[in-house]
Amino acid sequence: MQHRFAEEHSKVVSLQHHNKSLLTAANQASEVEKLRAEVRRLQPLEQERHQFDADLEAFRSLRVDVRELSVFRKYKTTIIHYMKLLPRTIE
Repeated sequence: MQHRFAEEHSKVVSLQHHNKSLLTAANQASEVEKLRAEVRRLQPLEQERHQFDADLEAFRSLRVDVRELSVFRKYKTTIIHYMKLLPRTIE
């Protein structure tokens, strides 16, 4: 009788241990899925950052004369006005 009780107790302990390991694996899988979702969310931001860095580098490589910049600022509204009219003129 005690031998059977010991066997059953051993099975229960083994099943409890197996259950605990399955729960741990399920929690880890959930964490992995959360991390994958976070990576998918951040990928466009990373690409956008790379594009920004490339644009910034291109901007820094431009050689702009300060006088040209002041002329642009002076006529900025006029330039924008004519740029808006350009598609109409092309049609």
